[in-house]
Amino acid sequence: MHSASKFALRALSEGLRAELATTPIRSTLITPGAVDTGIQHKTTGSDSARMLEIYKNAISPEAVARTIAFAMEQPANVDINEIVVRPTAVLLTSDVIEELRDRSDELGRRERLLQQDTAWDP
Repeated sequence: MHSASKFALRALSEGLRAELATTPIRSTLITPGAVDTGIQHKTTGSDSARMLEIYKNAISPEAVARTIAFAMEQPANVDINEIVVRPTAVLLTSDVIEELRDRSDELGRRERLLQQDTAWDP
């Protein structure tokens, strides 16, 4: 479900970008990793220890805010499509591994589409 919702958000962002292409409105998908929001202290039960370990090296909310500001400060003719913000020391959880696989699959799909597109010669 986690991967499906991430894919849906990416598709929504790309759809917005296409629909708003003739307007000054830009669409940027910002995907933060572990952010120190305090959520790690609200998890109970069997996942509590795992969450504390994942969030041990979490980035600050200010780091995410700076990322948002970076995307917004670009010239009007520049659209930052997507930014992934993670701590430099990332614990490779199953979620991170799944996301890396999804990205690899997406890159492979895009590469195949590009090869098909460039192979066409009228």
